[in-house]
Amino acid sequence: MKKIIATLAVIFSLTTSATFAYDGASVSKSVLKSFNKEFSGADKVSWVELTSGLYRASFNYTGKEVEAFFDETGNLIATGSVIAEDHLPLLVAKSINEKYVGFAKTEVIEFAMNGETQYLVTLNKEGKNYIIKAAGNGDLELYKKMSK
Repeated sequence: MKKIIATLAVIFSLTTSATFAYDGASVSKSVLKSFNKEFSGADKVSWVELTSGLYRASFNYTGKEVEAFFDETGNLIATGSVIAEDHLPLLVAKSINEKYVGFAKTEVIEFAMNGETQYLVTLNKEGKNYIIKAAGNGDLELYKKMSK
């Protein structure tokens, strides 16, 4: 159950900025040690506590803006970053283009969790935004529908 809550918190935080600033000095040594091991050379690091015991680090790594999510013991739960639309896998792009004809893609986030890479694609049509969760094989799921 705890893993499901953490997974939902990670996905939600990738699609919203409703979090609060967190002082990196208060992040546990085990989380910082894990972060430094996984992302040696990262810079411009800032931390946010999403829920009790779930932390997000936002940083620059190899010239790319990345977010990584850790639990309180330092386990890496997921990573994510904004990518260009033309970096979507062919099956994902094809599925979205066939199912959502006439929609504009406004943001594409690639995230890896539990050994799988998935995508959150924000689409817009007629003043409404839709966030689509896409698996690498092209399977699509409506994650969230919002008015602009």
